[in-house]
Amino acid sequence: MLQSKINTHKLLALILLLLAIAMILMLLVFPLYAKYQSTEEEIASLQHRLLQYKSISGRTKGLSNKLAQLETFNEDQEYYFSENKASLASAELQGIIKDVLSQQNAKILSTQPVIDGILDDRQVRVAVHCRADIVSLRKLLYEIETHVPVLIIDKIKIGRGYRTTFRNELSDKVNETLDVRFDVTGYMAVNNGNH
Repeated sequence: MLQSKINTHKLLALILLLLAIAMILMLLVFPLYAKYQSTEEEIASLQHRLLQYKSISGRTKGLSNKLAQLETFNEDQEYYFSENKASLASAELQGIIKDVLSQQNAKILSTQPVIDGILDDRQVRVAVHCRADIVSLRKLLYEIETHVPVLIIDKIKIGRGYRTTFRNELSDKVNETLDVRFDVTGYMAVNNGNH
């Protein structure tokens, strides 16, 4: 009987020990293991996200450089004709000249494209023949020289015209009309072959 009590005590002690080990495992080890697994998954997720951000950052840097180039091109673009074919740019230039001349009350006699003496295939030149009084001439030359897109006046020839009565805001006197001939040059942004 004493042996059986000892065996029962040993069995109870063993059961208590197993219960204590199970409780320690449930209270300490399993939560720590679960936390470890959760942390591992979070680390893997963050590493994946970091790779995505690095990829996006690399693409963003490339896109930023391209955007800067496009912005620089667009800023410069305003100084050139919007058309990229010589015939269309010539028509655009003639339209600009006619607008400026009519705004300044100059009489347009002719505007013709000039092909001789073109050194650059982006260059567009038009020969202009008009009549204007001295005040209108000064204003129209100023308008052309300060125009955007950039226009350059070459080969200006001013001759005596005939007398007429041009009235303007500066003078009520009779002004002499001048016979004016000049070339106007502008540029296309893109070469004819590079569309």
